[in-house]
Order: sequence, then structure tokens, then C-alpha cells
Amino acid sequence: MDHVHGSPASEEEFTKKNLRRFRRLHEDRVHIREFHRSEEARNGADWEWWFYSGTRGFGMRVQAKRMKPGGSYQLKYTVRGRLQSELLVEDAQASGCLPAYVFYNHRNWTPYSPGHAIFDCPHGSGEQAHLGCTIVSAHTVRAAILDKKLGPRYAKEQSMPWHTILCDDSDRNQADLEDAYA
Repeated sequence: MDHVHGSPASEEEFTKKNLRRFRRLHEDRVHIREFHRSEEARNGADWEWWFYSGTRGFGMRVQAKRMKPGGSYQLKYTVRGRLQSELLVEDAQASGCLPAYVFYNHRNWTPYSPGHAIFDCPHGSGEQAHLGCTIVSAHTVRAAILDKKLGPRYAKEQSMPWHTILCDDSDRNQADLEDAYA
């Protein structure tokens, strides 16, 4: 994100670009449904992902948040007097989906603690660039909102690069996606 040069892309622009790439790379096992603003106001989600492995699959309702210049996210966003995170969790569960947040981070974001490493995958070592889009459970975000001791930093630290969702280890008998379903 280009906060330094004064014209950062909007959250919607990042979402369109990233989902378009995700579709192209994983169209064989991911279906994506983007929500219009009026739908987002009701369900708290920007999009819904369905991940498939053969005939099995699971869904995720996702709310995206772009990092602000100071390094935080607008997690306490309200819609008609209710926290967006509440809408997301309730609607996702009613729809049989897992509620999640995707964070669009600065290019130079690094974890706060040295013990929190960049995630490696079977295809190679993790890289700093992998932290550009991270994902975390909406339940973790809710905990960060409700417990002032935790705060947004906690949600950010618990997030992981979103590419790890679809990273298959070819040396194993069962794909990670099937493990998640089981």
C-alpha cells in the first residue's frame, strides 16, 4: 500500500485485484462470491469463499480491512448501531460458513514479536511479501475488540498469510484442505 506517496488504493480496489488473482490461480478448487455494499451492510462480509477438494468443501465469509498509516485497522466499525464483526460472525454461522477477516498490510509490516515467524510452506521459505495479505478468525477479532488488554495488535499477530490456506504438501497423502474438512 502506498501511504507514503499519498494515494493508497482503496480496500475495494485491493479486494477486486486480489480476488481476481485468487480466482485465476485456484479456479479448480475455489468459488468466490463478492457481496455488494447493501449485502455487506446486512451480513458484515465483503465476500464468501467456498473451498473444494473433490466433492467436499467448506465456506468462509470474509471481511477485509486495510491497514491505516499508523498500523491499525478499523475493527470497531458499526453498521446501523451494531459492530460489523457481530454481523459477520452471526451471518456466517447461520450460513454454515466460517467467519474471517483478511488484513491488507503495509509492504514493510513485520510481526511484533521475534517468536512470531513468517510462515513457511512445503514449497519454500516464507517471505516478507507473504505478509501483505493475512487472514484471521473473526472470533479472534471479536476477542480483540471486546478485551481492551488484547486490542487490534492481538488480531494482527494471530493472522497468517492467506496463501497458506491452499498450500498443499505434495509429500503427504492428504491435502491440507481435506484435513481442514475432517
